[in-house]
Amino acid sequence: KDGESEGVTEVVEKIREDLAQCLHQLKTKIKMEDGKDKYKEFLDELSALMAEASILQTLIRLMDDLDFEARKDLSFIFRVLLRSSTGAETFSVAYLAADFDKNEEDNCLVDLLKNYHNADSASTCCGLMLRDCAKYEDLAKRLLQTMKRSAESPPEAPVRQADIFTYVQLPQFDVA
Repeated sequence: KDGESEGVTEVVEKIREDLAQCLHQLKTKIKMEDGKDKYKEFLDELSALMAEASILQTLIRLMDDLDFEARKDLSFIFRVLLRSSTGAETFSVAYLAADFDKNEEDNCLVDLLKNYHNADSASTCCGLMLRDCAKYEDLAKRLLQTMKRSAESPPEAPVRQADIFTYVQLPQFDVA
């Protein structure tokens, strides 16, 4: 059984490394395309693919399993796509708002708040990503709704207001 467990661990580690490499390559590609004539079209296409497959939401849920550099790359990609795209079919403010409205308990914004418990995730990713989300009125409103609703939530709720006040007092909050 130990040999089987080691095999699974090796496979998981290989997947983690491959994922980190893919995120780094995607970040590099985004930076290389910046300033080119078709940059906006490139980002819109990338954003639509990310939204269609819910890739960024999945990666945010797995953030604790990513290494430091992969989390930074994820944050960069998220923030570039959020700032550059428009429309509900792309990974954009409208998309995140619709995702929130579809399920207020299980969405990207709540996942970002839940990831704040990890000091590394909070300081390298979540804080910057949440700050960028809060710059948009539609998303800021939904973040506040989450906080208001969480004040009345039972202890088993995904994000409680008490958690948010705890996060604000954590040392990584200032860094983020």
